Amino acid sequence: MSDTQDKNNELPLDGIKEYKKEIKEFSGRNVVFFYLEGKEHVLEKEHKIRRFVKKEYFVNGYKESNYYFSNPESWNDPCEKKFLAENLNKRLKLPCIRALCSSNSTVDSEEALWFVDRGQKDEPMVCTYINLHSFLEELCRKLPENVGVFVSQINYRRNLKNLSAKKVREYLSSLKTENVTEEYIKILSLKRIAFAYEDEIRIFLVCAEAFESDVKDSFAVKNMNYN
Repeated sequence: MSDTQDKNNELPLDGIKEYKKEIKEFSGRNVVFFYLEGKEHVLEKEHKIRRFVKKEYFVNGYKESNYYFSNPESWNDPCEKKFLAENLNKRLKLPCIRALCSSNSTVDSEEALWFVDRGQKDEPMVCTYINLHSFLEELCRKLPENVGVFVSQINYRRNLKNLSAKKVREYLSSLKTENVTEEYIKILSLKRIAFAYEDEIRIFLVCAEAFESDVKDSFAVKNMNYN
């Protein structure tokens, strides 16, 4: 069997086995990084991420000095929504998770995608460049002590349409309790290979208790520096 054929027949959850893990300290708090081989640049101090946001959201966030982390259940991708089925969360009592999505990439195809994904072509957008490690330093200073922070690169996979909430539930149910959160973060970092040009990276906030919602079930990290 060729490498291509083997890749096409891979099990959807195999992608989580490819992640490497490193823990770094920011403002006295441990942050867990999940990264892929050949993409260790996310660990570098000068690594920058890029975000496209609607102008309206950027202006409001800038005025309020807030960054909004969204509820993954609000994501549009139907393949990702399957991992967040209501029965999955209820049966496993998973922690509450909020996410900030961005990109490592600066290529034109990635830029075009974010413009399409985030709004209509005639809708004003703002592009921001952020030093990831500086952002994490400030983020960790502002978060409550009971909130964990994870940074994960997206692993683009084939055959994700074959991955159901039932399969995810069975997999997570087979793990020891202390491993469930990290493995669930990796599952939330799987995405269809058709979107590989996004080169996406996500910052996850994890809390055993419910987050206080601000806008559209998002969690606002307040008093953040936009400069």
